[in-house]
Amino acid sequence: MQGSARTAIIVGAGIVGMATALRLQADGISVTVFDAREPGTGCSEGNSGGFGIGLVAPIAMPGILRQVPRLLLDPEEPLFISPRIFPRALPWFWQFARNARPHRMRQIAAARAALNHQVLDTLMPLVKLAGAEDLVRHEGMVFLFRGDVVPTGAAARFRLSEDHGIVTERLDAAEIAGLYPGIATDVRIGVRIPGNWHCTDPLGLVTAFARAFEARGGRIVRADVTALTASGTGVVAGGATHTACHVVVAAGVWSRKMIAALGYSVPLEAERGYHLMLPKSGVAFAVPTTLADRNIVLTPMDNGLRITGIAEFAPIDAPPDYSHCDRLLAQAKCYFPDLDGGGAERWMGPRPSTPDSLPVIGQAPRHPGLWFAFGHGQSGLAHASVTAASLGAAIAGRRAGINLTPYGIERFQRSYNRHLSLSPPS
Repeated sequence: MQGSARTAIIVGAGIVGMATALRLQADGISVTVFDAREPGTGCSEGNSGGFGIGLVAPIAMPGILRQVPRLLLDPEEPLFISPRIFPRALPWFWQFARNARPHRMRQIAAARAALNHQVLDTLMPLVKLAGAEDLVRHEGMVFLFRGDVVPTGAAARFRLSEDHGIVTERLDAAEIAGLYPGIATDVRIGVRIPGNWHCTDPLGLVTAFARAFEARGGRIVRADVTALTASGTGVVAGGATHTACHVVVAAGVWSRKMIAALGYSVPLEAERGYHLMLPKSGVAFAVPTTLADRNIVLTPMDNGLRITGIAEFAPIDAPPDYSHCDRLLAQAKCYFPDLDGGGAERWMGPRPSTPDSLPVIGQAPRHPGLWFAFGHGQSGLAHASVTAASLGAAIAGRRAGINLTPYGIERFQRSYNRHLSLSPPS
């Protein structure tokens, strides 16, 4: 395939890659997507399904360092770090800690809010193009707490959302009991974000995008991309070199190794998430719900109830530890004693996580025509369409709907390799 001004290659057929493919195609660009997997069968398949429009707080919040011992030592907490990965990932955790400083946290929250405010305007045109309107629901989201008080950390996150125009509503015990028949009696307080949306079949959504893309003349090549060309505007896949005017790297956590050969270092780690799909859960509610004490999300899906949670930092190729799924079920039963785990299906996927909870979006500084679209962490479903619209505008020479500077890879090029010389985080 010879490069021209109207051709593009996308590496990765997850939600970010397929959304970008549809967006570029709509702009009249001939697009080819490369991925050895079927579209959407990586992390996109197993996410919680929430678009998270009301969630602007990063993972690293002020005070996180004081929580680290408990997070690492308490087996009931949702964070696990493999000893195999910690030495190599030390720069990642160093930057994560520095991003928890109050002024930096506020900058990150503003950048996340800028993405969130664009989600519906960029998502729904793609959903309609793919004929997938039935997979997207507007039910809001509820955070549930055991006891009578919203913990300080959670309250700070809600205030941050409110500072960026997000509406929140407090729920009392009677309202909670009405929404959730059979819920444990010690769950007496909740917070609802009515503006949230969710997807009832994330894999089905990506599949619909891929089907629409191919129906409009797009090509999906089932092959591994083993390297980028030295110019950045080509890929090596299936033993051949393929070139185009533009190459978009949307390969999730595998993007780090791919761009390293061109001299770009990026702190991108596999934050492995787990889920359980319960075909007959025995509980009935319509609203995606976070069990906030343990950061577990329960989402009603087309084929059952999905329970997601856990942040496991481990090598990408390490075998899944499905005992995490057993822990998810046990903790969910503390809220819903009648929850039925029979016939549960287990899943694990390596989310591409950056230390500042922001994706990498934009053009490669030293390689015109090479574009980055990875590192979306837990927000891939939410921010895929915004990423696609922003890159589509930039590639077409239009003004993007948001300022892409906060998401550029340059933010890491300045500091990632100098982490040992930095002063300790406050």
